[in-house]
Amino acid sequence: MDLKKVKVVASYEARAICRSFLFWVLVTLTIGGITLLQWLVQGKVTAWGWSWLMHHQTFSFPLVNAYLYNIVQSFIVIFVWVNLFTREQRGGMLESLHARSVSNGEYFLGKTVGIIFVLLAVGFFSLLACCGINIWGSQAPFNPLYYLYYFLTLTVPSLIFFTGFALWMTWLTRSRVLSAILLLIFLYCSVTILPGVFHGLFDFTGSSLSNIFSVATGHVDGWHYLLHRSVYLLAGVGFTYWAIRFCKRIPNEQRTIARCCYGGIALLFIGMLLGSIYARDFMQEKSARAEFRAAFDRHAGEKSCRVSRHDITLRQTGDRITSVSDLTLQNPNKEAVSRIVLYLNPGLTVKHIEERDKPLAFTRDGQAILIERSLAAGDSVRLSVRYSGVPDGRIAYLDS
Repeated sequence: MDLKKVKVVASYEARAICRSFLFWVLVTLTIGGITLLQWLVQGKVTAWGWSWLMHHQTFSFPLVNAYLYNIVQSFIVIFVWVNLFTREQRGGMLESLHARSVSNGEYFLGKTVGIIFVLLAVGFFSLLACCGINIWGSQAPFNPLYYLYYFLTLTVPSLIFFTGFALWMTWLTRSRVLSAILLLIFLYCSVTILPGVFHGLFDFTGSSLSNIFSVATGHVDGWHYLLHRSVYLLAGVGFTYWAIRFCKRIPNEQRTIARCCYGGIALLFIGMLLGSIYARDFMQEKSARAEFRAAFDRHAGEKSCRVSRHDITLRQTGDRITSVSDLTLQNPNKEAVSRIVLYLNPGLTVKHIEERDKPLAFTRDGQAILIERSLAAGDSVRLSVRYSGVPDGRIAYLDS
């Protein structure tokens, strides 16, 4: 594939898009509408209720801007591809390209690159307008790195995916009306329905992902977020290459068309594989959380002891902690308990439990520690518990 020819096609396509009066109307409405909405919602004089998360967090302005542009750019992509399909049927200035020795792969890839380049430029100007509001019209701190992060990881993968998918759908159906309707339905579902399905796996906009930053720990779930975005980045490129198969231009070489088609399908398969890894992690988390809830239910009916004194010695190395708990337990019940039940994060492994330097037998049931030691009513006992490991965050908020 000759990149110079791809560049020529991309340049022609970018110029063709920029010559459309309707395109500039859409660009004006996009930048103006997003800027006005952010100023009204997140500016100093807000027209809506005050929100600490929306007004005082460094990441709030670039995140909202990227999400809003994700939606709007998808509408523009639909307009551009439908308009391009019409231009392809009419010919016109594109006849000069058809006369060149440009392969179908170079032709389609060049058009896709041209569209992406134009819309990235529009997104960049929307981002600059957002920066202006952030600096001069809001109380939120300004950090340009957040703008770059969300632009590269949220805006770019969404644009590449929807551009490739719209190309594939338009040339598959070969109907501007049908493809536009199907793409609008897909976009509507992506905004309203799919974010709540399977942790946002099928939402290319990424609106429901854990995508905020903590001052103390950084990104709250960077691995799954980047995994999700990689799925749609690969899928967008895959759809672009697969769509070459549906081009009716006479190909330079049939084997090239086959390679592009199979390459696109392979990229889609890799994207699906990454999506299955994303899904597997959440399925494992769901299963683990269900087991933690079941462990609580199994031991909820047992009479419990109260901790009257607790001294903790803790050493932390990275995420791993090593700790010794010296605690005094009292039985407040009117009758004896046959065993003592304690609870500890399931990611921490209990090394031993001692009473006056004598080891006590115990078993683990998830987060529950079952100590084989009876305790009379009103009696107390002092225990030493040594444990270490990496705390398991999946046990938090089990009622949600």
